[in-house]
Amino acid sequence: MGKRILIVVAGLLVFLIFLGCQKDKSTGGTADSSKKNITVVLMALNSDYWGMMEDGAKIAGKEFGYNVNVIAPTDEANAIDQMNMVEDLISKKVSAIVLAPSDSAALVASAKKAKDNGIPFILVDSILDDDAVYDSYIGTPNFTAGKMAGEYLASKLKPGDKVGIIRGMPGRPNHDGRTNGALEAFKSAGINVVAVQSADGDMGKSVTVAENILQSTPDIKAIYCTADTMALGSYQTVEGLKKQGQIMVFGFDGSGPALDSIAAGQITGTLAQMPIELGYLGVKAAIDRIEGRSTLKTIDGDTRIIDADTVNDFKSYISNRRAQAK
Repeated sequence: MGKRILIVVAGLLVFLIFLGCQKDKSTGGTADSSKKNITVVLMALNSDYWGMMEDGAKIAGKEFGYNVNVIAPTDEANAIDQMNMVEDLISKKVSAIVLAPSDSAALVASAKKAKDNGIPFILVDSILDDDAVYDSYIGTPNFTAGKMAGEYLASKLKPGDKVGIIRGMPGRPNHDGRTNGALEAFKSAGINVVAVQSADGDMGKSVTVAENILQSTPDIKAIYCTADTMALGSYQTVEGLKKQGQIMVFGFDGSGPALDSIAAGQITGTLAQMPIELGYLGVKAAIDRIEGRSTLKTIDGDTRIIDADTVNDFKSYISNRRAQAK
């Protein structure tokens, strides 16, 4: 009888151990379900660029078994809405926050509050003025990328040729970097930059800005824009003046509409930022912090020059990667 009881007890112990192992497998053995909710706050969700970043975040959530929610204001300039969203997430005690800040100063206080409440805080795409309030920043090295774009255009021009730059909102660090990097490349190649004007990242405004530049300098050879939306608007102006083939237009982001325009033989190229990977790496860094692992303070995202020779392969990559978020 004693033997029989021992056998039954041993069997129960084995069964309980098995159940424990299965539970560890389902959760990764690192965080319970109540600690697996991450919210990503983007600048907006009204463009292909932000849509790709959303997909990257969701891919990481699926891969590592986390619930990832993506929210954003209705437009990129709405820092107040972003602040309110972060404050709400702090009160809800989410596991981690991933933020693409629309204002480098205005969001500092909200980020500090999250950190003070022990919530891992990750930045993507854009930086904050105080590096003590966030754990990691994942983004494009904008100066280097802007220099790459400038060098590409300079390689298709000759010293003395004239170019114009249409940039995003003044004071935005990412657009500052993209502009200054290109300026350095153009200066080194002897290219004459005749104008640096802002269109605030808006396609409609860029049509007008490009018209003004071309009216004052009709013999311009290229327009470099620090976002694809402005490149597409600038091309509308070039096309309206029937100067296709005479003026190169180059963008920055690697958005779907820009890729379609390149494939159609319209804009010359774009500096692709790989927003899918930025979203993926942002959530991955948040998971690392939740699970007690250290992360680098700055993680540079990949960049690529996309032109007529590479656009079809890049579009296939985007399509296949985004399908993983479904």
